[in-house]
Amino acid sequence: MHREFANIYDVFMESVDYENWYMYLRKYIKNPGTVLDLGCGTGEFLVKFLKDGFTCIGVDISEVMLEIARDKTKESSDIELYQGDIRKFRTEKPAEYIVCNFDTVNYFDKFSDLEDFLDCSYENLTEDGILIFDVVTEEIFDEMFENGVFLDEKENYLTIWRYDKEGENYIINIKLFIREKENLFRNYEEVHVKTIFDLEEIANKALETGFDIVDIRNDEEFGENRFFFILKK
Repeated sequence: MHREFANIYDVFMESVDYENWYMYLRKYIKNPGTVLDLGCGTGEFLVKFLKDGFTCIGVDISEVMLEIARDKTKESSDIELYQGDIRKFRTEKPAEYIVCNFDTVNYFDKFSDLEDFLDCSYENLTEDGILIFDVVTEEIFDEMFENGVFLDEKENYLTIWRYDKEGENYIINIKLFIREKENLFRNYEEVHVKTIFDLEEIANKALETGFDIVDIRNDEEFGENRFFFILKK
């Protein structure tokens, strides 16, 4: 992720209801233990888990994101942060819980990447450990975009998303205008590529890997076309 965009990521995500999302995760993560957050970003969930007495490991591909996460969690000694590829990252000791939020797995280029992610997560979990991740389906683009455009305007920013489809991939062009002074905005641009995976194929691969499927569910609070996989080793 580009350095400038990482620096304003929290502004970009300020409309996300982290608290309710966190409480959703805690339905399945009940007893304190070690949480491995894959694609941890700037560490918002790490802060919450630490506050509730968990030991945390955060992994992200972006070192700039991790710099921000380090600053947020610097008061705690119960956390380790690593720059790395979540398809390949190996912990020194297995964790009781693994989370991967905000359809991070949809950023994988192909299904074999998702297979590697599941295999690696399985190896990183204790027996009876829980893996929770979410994916979006193709219909989310109809849900979010009108005529191929999504517009989000708040007091301190304006963002415009446009997408094109290439096979199973959606190319999303994002323009973000951040208010720095009353009539002065700074412009950021990002290109994101999302791959749509078949839910049944994911479930079959999870079973093949050795997971038990606790649940596959969506919740209207987080979008009708976002599905959470809750898997148990």
